[in-house]
This record gives sequence, structure tokens and C-alpha cells, in this order.
Amino acid sequence: MLQLVTDSLRYWATEMRVDGFRFDLATILGREPYGFDEGGGFLDTCRQDPVLNDVKLIAEPWDCGPGGYQVGGFPPGWAEWNDRFRDDVRGYWKGDAGLLPGLASRITASADKFNKRGRKPWASVNFVTAHDGFTLNDTVSYNEKHNEANGEGNRDGHGHNLSYNYGVEGPTDDPEIRAVRLSTPTCPRAKWPPPFRPVPITTSPGARCWRWCCARMPARRPPPSSAPSPTLCKPLSARAPSASPSGRSTLRQREEVHPRLSVVR
Repeated sequence: MLQLVTDSLRYWATEMRVDGFRFDLATILGREPYGFDEGGGFLDTCRQDPVLNDVKLIAEPWDCGPGGYQVGGFPPGWAEWNDRFRDDVRGYWKGDAGLLPGLASRITASADKFNKRGRKPWASVNFVTAHDGFTLNDTVSYNEKHNEANGEGNRDGHGHNLSYNYGVEGPTDDPEIRAVRLSTPTCPRAKWPPPFRPVPITTSPGARCWRWCCARMPARRPPPSSAPSPTLCKPLSARAPSASPSGRSTLRQREEVHPRLSVVR
């Protein structure tokens, strides 16, 4: 069976020219009689194969079997879906307390999970929604899952979705709630604690967008009483740059226009 699978993968990689493979419920690929082993038969074969060790290999690192949750457990050369990124980002966006350290780790490649055995930052596949579970729209429309139509008493599906409905469970005609929901997927605004808060920025005449800004201030200092002037937050390219001795403008000089704010790129 192992020969059949690897021959099929090599065919798809060499003849069909696919760039790589994503394996659903991939923990089973490394499950041995004694438990999960990153050097198990299939994983070891991929590492040694001259074709398969040069294509993209992406694992969904969990299944429903014993020892099924293996985020960070796959060998070098593999990338993994990182559900910790999904949960920490959703929880922080929703306003849950105590998640700032976790968020900092998630947006810096989740080194606590993947920085071992020579693995690279790209080993973490960051996502917020996927093909199963809540969609992005569900995440801002429901506090609870509603799978009643499946005829299983709403028992199927994951119940820990870290979502927020903004006052109404499901679809609504309320214009204010609809407006918040429509803006939230691209720029969450709910309960952003300092130092992160969405700030309105003028990008062109008559147009406004929201961009994350980081207030450069001590944690105990209260946040600004009002949002900074849009004029001060124009894109750097729109400002008149200061000249350095070498004739080039510097980021530090540009930020002096508003020393307490810096756009997070």
C-alpha cells in the first residue's frame, strides 16, 4: 500500500506537475502501533524520496484517533495547519482576556510549536476559517453552532468557535449590526485593547479605510481620548519626507510627524 501511495504522488508531481499535496487528517500517516512517530513509514518515505522531498507537503495535523492532535509534531519539510493561530486570533478579536502573549506568538510564526528540529517559519500555515467549521460570515453572525438541519440534534460539529453575533443570533435586518458585520471580517473592531486599535486613515479624496495602528505609549498610560487626525495618518508615500544627510528619507524621520503612532505593516 505504501508503494502504491508514493507511486501515485510521484506521478502527480512529475507528470501532472502539481506543486504539492495537502493531507486531510494527516496524523494517521505517522501513527504506529506504539503511537504517533514523525519518523513513521510514510513520513520517512517522503523525506527520503528524491521527488517527494522537493514538493510542498501540508498536513492537517489531527484526527479522531488516539494521540490524534499533533500540531508541531511533523518532521522538517512539512507544513501544518495551525489551529492555535485560528483560535488565538479569533479569541483576541472577540475581546477575550489574557490572549495578547498568545497572539504575539501566533503572528511570529508560532515558535513555541514549530521552532525545533530545524523547521522554518513557513511550517505554520496560518488560517482563520477553513472548509469545515464556521465560515467567516458565521463567525460574526452566531454565538453558537446551528446544525439542526443535519437531523442529529445539533450534536455534530465543533462547539468552540470563538464567534460573536453582535446582538442578534443569525441573519438580521438591523442596519447597524449588518454594517458592523460587513466591516468586521476585513478589520475587526470589537474590544481592541491598547496598544492595538483600528484608526481611520484617509487614503484618497473622499475615501476612508481602517488600518491597524500601534500606540507607542507605556501600558499604564491611558489611550488617546480621540483618534488621531487622518491627515497625520496618511500613507508614508503621501507625506513630504524629511531628508537625511545622505539625501534619503528615513522611516524614523517620517514617524516623527506623529511620534506616538506607527502603522503596523
